[in-house]
Amino acid sequence: EQFEGCDGETDWRPLTFCSRSCDINTDSVPCGLMVRNRCDKSCNQEGTGLNMRQCILNVASTPCQHVVRDLCGNPCGLQGQMTCDAMHSDVGKMVIKALAVGNMDPKSKSSFELGMHSTTHGSFDSGLFWTYKKDDVAEGDDMVVFQKLEETSIPLELVPPRGPSDHQPVKEKPIGTVRGMEISKPPTDDEATLR
Repeated sequence: EQFEGCDGETDWRPLTFCSRSCDINTDSVPCGLMVRNRCDKSCNQEGTGLNMRQCILNVASTPCQHVVRDLCGNPCGLQGQMTCDAMHSDVGKMVIKALAVGNMDPKSKSSFELGMHSTTHGSFDSGLFWTYKKDDVAEGDDMVVFQKLEETSIPLELVPPRGPSDHQPVKEKPIGTVRGMEISKPPTDDEATLR
């Protein structure tokens, strides 16, 4: 069933036969990896097949919605993600609408919306906006902005030297960190009032 050879001492070991030929389709080896023959010897050439590891690494550096390719140019079946956030103009929002009741004029319907806004640079504002909107008007009035609050107070004064070994003043450590939620008026409406 198999060939065996004596190891020269006390044991017989199975023998295997392999081809030293390097007539190997490089598309069957992932891009950039060394091609080896059946005897596990290098063929001094690199694979050109799809390399999913390179694909995953290239997603972040490929322009948004473009085809991602490995280093050999093989299409990966993925889309690039670089600068995708700048391409979005809107995100999801929650809308609370007034329902038409009886003889209510449809033009007088209004709603409240809770959602994020995109900035003029294409990124998203870090706040969550509470907006009042008439349904027949495209833009609403931002009423309140909810934002994450995290502030660390750091004194600007220096502590004087405390002894002969202290040659230079040092800064005081931060005296505290404030974390929470800030509720504020919209940044574009200086005359708004919070009550």
